[in-house]
Amino acid sequence: MASPASRSLPRAERIARFKEWAALHRDFHAALVSACESRWTLHMRGLLYDHMERYRLLSQRHRPQGPGRLSEHEAIKDAALARRGAEAAELLRQQMQWTVDNVRRYAPQFIGEVSPGASPRPPKTNAPAPTTE
Repeated sequence: MASPASRSLPRAERIARFKEWAALHRDFHAALVSACESRWTLHMRGLLYDHMERYRLLSQRHRPQGPGRLSEHEAIKDAALARRGAEAAELLRQQMQWTVDNVRRYAPQFIGEVSPGASPRPPKTNAPAPTTE
């Protein structure tokens, strides 16, 4: 989230700083699983990370400004470095759940969920229409 001070920066500098932060954030989460020897698991984790990041960024535009999440990342880092795997995994799960909850609360239109009082949309499908032969 942008702080009041960073919002006063020129747009180009804000974009550059965000790109730098996004790369560091991606690297942090990749480092947490870097000892994994399964290319398939790492590939799937990367896909899930990309999708989670997409929805996090989409919901960010719709949710209220909140405090930074640095303390959560510090706790995850500390648990991982101390080899407390179950704790690190739970902290990561909580972090992902926070993102899911915020997307559902502030940007449900991006995941096909319906806000209270709205009529549901039928799910999109690529299946061919049934024929009557």
